[in-house]
Amino acid sequence: MEFIEVCNQNQHMQGFTSDAEHKYMFWSFTDSVVKTNMNGTMICQIHCDDSGHLGGMDWHDGKVYVSFMANPSPWTFWNDWSGFYIFVYDDHDLHLIEKIKLDECMDMKKNDVGGFQGIDGIAFGKAPDTGEERMFVAVATNSGEQYAHEMILQIGPDNKIEKVHYIPNKNTVFGIQNLDYEADTGCFWITTYGQKYPYQAEETLYRIAPTLDRVEAKYKFSTPYGFECLGNGEYYCSIQSGTNGHRNGIAYKCTSELFDRVMTEEESREFFAQFKEN
Repeated sequence: MEFIEVCNQNQHMQGFTSDAEHKYMFWSFTDSVVKTNMNGTMICQIHCDDSGHLGGMDWHDGKVYVSFMANPSPWTFWNDWSGFYIFVYDDHDLHLIEKIKLDECMDMKKNDVGGFQGIDGIAFGKAPDTGEERMFVAVATNSGEQYAHEMILQIGPDNKIEKVHYIPNKNTVFGIQNLDYEADTGCFWITTYGQKYPYQAEETLYRIAPTLDRVEAKYKFSTPYGFECLGNGEYYCSIQSGTNGHRNGIAYKCTSELFDRVMTEEESREFFAQFKEN
């Protein structure tokens, strides 16, 4: 089984993405962005100097886009994030190019999304209505049951929200973690953490129709720290190990046949360990 590993990071892995030619792999951790070759050799790494939490990522046209949640204000809940951004990095040396402030892009109209509880997954793909390329960002609303109303925002070239796509799935732990677009099928894929309470969804991997209005398939297959569509039915899935200060992240290649196996996060680590040892 082919895999890439990055080691000894400070905090936990959030996502990964490769460039168009699959020559380089980019990794996001809570407080850093890493670039490696496809053997896992470190090329460069930057620490996020902003106070907050990096999330999911995607490569597009020579740039690496990473979601970011700014730390809560004093005397508020730990996840009462004070701002939501997309950080844009140059894919050569990872210098910061731009910060897109998402909460300023919202119209704040009645019955609109009304604010975020969190953002994470990010992907570039084709808009369902026009077929034009757009940026998509996974979010959860700031009203009602926490992480029960999950959506994918369609962002236009001016960084304004063009459309909100509502994802018909149940409550999940901390919402959508990873989002990716599968170019050869037009589908979107989302991943979540495993079920923590009975009212939450048992499934952790979903294939969303190109129209972004229905779930085509869902699996009890854990890959919450990264997911990438490679084409021709191949994917990179994720495993994390270690503790803060010594985090290791792995992207391993597989086909969709593996998704039919029911695997929790711990079971996926045990399954992969067989191949790594050999």
